[in-house]
Amino acid sequence: MAASSGCWCLAVLLSSLRTVSSSTAEPETTPIFRDELQRIIADVVQTHCPSQQQDPLWRCSCPSGYIPCGGRCYARLHRPVEYAQAERECSLLGAHLAVPRSRQQSLCVAGLAGYEHVWLGITDRDEEGFFQGADGRPITGNEGQVWSPGQPDNARGVEHCVSSWKVRGGDSPVRFGEWNDYPCSIQLYPMCQLP
Repeated sequence: MAASSGCWCLAVLLSSLRTVSSSTAEPETTPIFRDELQRIIADVVQTHCPSQQQDPLWRCSCPSGYIPCGGRCYARLHRPVEYAQAERECSLLGAHLAVPRSRQQSLCVAGLAGYEHVWLGITDRDEEGFFQGADGRPITGNEGQVWSPGQPDNARGVEHCVSSWKVRGGDSPVRFGEWNDYPCSIQLYPMCQLP
């Protein structure tokens, strides 16, 4: 399979995964189908994983429970929690909350989120407007930031933790993989990333 058809295949699989994850029909079979789609996505990514990367942290394979995508290993946990608890839960797994540093990684996180809002490892808790990654590095404008229009906005002065939104239409549409700042006290799904 050519690389371009691999990318097309991955896009279709990610779209299918989002659809299945948001489906309410046959709830007993949905997790099984979702897990199989995630396995297929991992196989496609593994098959088309570049052998030479300039990024020393690039990964083409991951331990059980994680999905390789965009050169990183991700796992979405299955219970929504506040941001501090999300950090702790990822830490217990030897990981941190996901820090997408490219458009590709943002799309990976959004696809693996299963049509849910997920916490990212990005905050401006220490200094308003200065976003820091859970990996200890600042978030800069040239690293694939995908803020929704008008974001970050620190609404009511309490939004200091970042999430990847789920898609929505209407008057304030959100596109696939866009980011938003939220109050750290709301409950979203943790998206863990191996360091």
